[in-house]
Amino acid sequence: MNVVIADKAPESVPCDGIPTGRRVENAPERLRIDIDAATGATGMVAWQIDSVPS
Repeated sequence: MNVVIADKAPESVPCDGIPTGRRVENAPERLRIDIDAATGATGMVAWQIDSVPS
């Protein structure tokens, strides 16, 4: 699948159960996340969003 966070460049994320992460600095109050599934993809997506003090 392709994931786009906060209008940044799309990132290809494998659908193999391996966690992946992406740091978003100076995130807006509302963070937009767009997902495009790969052809034939099945399953689910889960998110964990953490705030890190600067």
